[in-house]
Amino acid sequence: MVAFGVKNFLHDMGCKIIIYLSRVARGLSMCTYSLLTVVQAITVSPSASMWGRHHPKAAQHILPCLLFFWVLNSLTNMYLLHVITSSSSSNGSHMIENHYYCHFQAQNQLSRWLSLTGKTLHDALFMSLMGLASGYMVFLLHKHHRHALYLQNTKCIYTMPPEIKA
Repeated sequence: MVAFGVKNFLHDMGCKIIIYLSRVARGLSMCTYSLLTVVQAITVSPSASMWGRHHPKAAQHILPCLLFFWVLNSLTNMYLLHVITSSSSSNGSHMIENHYYCHFQAQNQLSRWLSLTGKTLHDALFMSLMGLASGYMVFLLHKHHRHALYLQNTKCIYTMPPEIKA
């Protein structure tokens, strides 16, 4: 909006809503991507493995998990509604971060550290979950690749004519 020279039409409530929804959407996309990676890892795992037993139930739990993630991200970002203000509604003396139209008001040190710790733990949890699920899938695919090569090599030995074997 700044690049196109649009006037500040958001005011205080518009700033709060836009930044709140963008943060909720960011957190929700991270949770969703992590969930889908875990479901994919469960789907490709062999049925005899520990994760294979959860395969039939995995698809049924996607919708309740998405609803839980929506509520979780909505509640954890609720503090934004108290710390965001429009540039037209403040005098600029208590602002710490400037986004031209919307500003984050100064918070006390405890509130700042709590919100930073919460965001960091949220991101670290879901990124590590996604990394573990991705690593598990790479391990399974590597194991399958080695098994397929073994089957191809043993198949070639039995189909070779005796003169070539000799």
